[in-house]
Amino acid sequence: MLSTKEVLDQSRSAFRQWGDIWTENARINGERYKADGRSYRDFMYKGTGRTLLAIGLGPSFQRQIEIIKQYRDNVDVAIVDKALGACIDHGIKPDYVFLSDAVVSYEDWCEPWIEHTEGVTLISNITANPKWQQNWKGPVYFTTNKDNIETEKIYGQISGCWDIIPASSNVGNTIIVFATQLMNYDEYLLCGYEFTFYEDMPYYAFKETDKRYWMRHGVSLDSLGNYAYITQNLLFTCRWLGDFYTAELAPRNIRIFNCSGGTICTIPRRDLERKMRHAKKRLLSEQERNMIISAVSRDVVIPAGTDASQKLNEALNGTQPVSAVIVKTINPEVLSWLTQRCA
Repeated sequence: MLSTKEVLDQSRSAFRQWGDIWTENARINGERYKADGRSYRDFMYKGTGRTLLAIGLGPSFQRQIEIIKQYRDNVDVAIVDKALGACIDHGIKPDYVFLSDAVVSYEDWCEPWIEHTEGVTLISNITANPKWQQNWKGPVYFTTNKDNIETEKIYGQISGCWDIIPASSNVGNTIIVFATQLMNYDEYLLCGYEFTFYEDMPYYAFKETDKRYWMRHGVSLDSLGNYAYITQNLLFTCRWLGDFYTAELAPRNIRIFNCSGGTICTIPRRDLERKMRHAKKRLLSEQERNMIISAVSRDVVIPAGTDASQKLNEALNGTQPVSAVIVKTINPEVLSWLTQRCA
């Protein structure tokens, strides 16, 4: 388990290195966040009755691409930012793309495929590179990380975004945190989550770089007995995810499986082909429907005043005089997908 000192050291180091860029990005992204008025509440329980495939950039993503293509329609797909191009090139249009880093290159990892992002939801950290959201064709949502040094108080204030999730050390872990905290999928499958790399595979799936030759901070045996390389960042990220599984996911009986093959992660392992082949998209019960409507409803407060009745009429087309009332509303996009998926 990671020690408090290790987590604090990591957070403080990142803040020293990226704090100024985070500030500017939060300012720019905050303008979009406030203009759009979107909330991460729209995702609450959206995964109920479904399976989520989370795709990282480890070697198994490349090795198992044909399995993913074959059974793609059986699952929802959430990917890390740098997997966008490889997915599009192989005919896999994701449902969600997660973006975390302040300087992840838009030009290298997004721009060539930007026209294919229509209908794809971008879920961006408020301090991430704003070029992605500025050019994205589909819906854009933002979150703010809550960490041990309380940077959420800084960037929430700058951006106005108080849609807060736990900081999780990298974008692959962010998918898991966001989905398990909000979306309530029946099952979660991970691919590309080895947290290691190998001599005969590129550091990033589908992208050859020289990183695999000089980013060798250590060696390890993966769960299949393969000799693999690790970096300090990959090891920290892997340990963080293992701790999150032990402390948060396992006690809640969250059904999450690492289908990456060889890995050093402690999350239970399963075979990707078998899990995707048997994945289902079931209809929701009336009880689940009512629970979701209650969870995703937003409060609109109409304060007492001479125009209160007029404002209420605009919201509900009512006629009775009022002094104060709370009107619960639901995003039409949420109601649309919910209606389609109910028996």
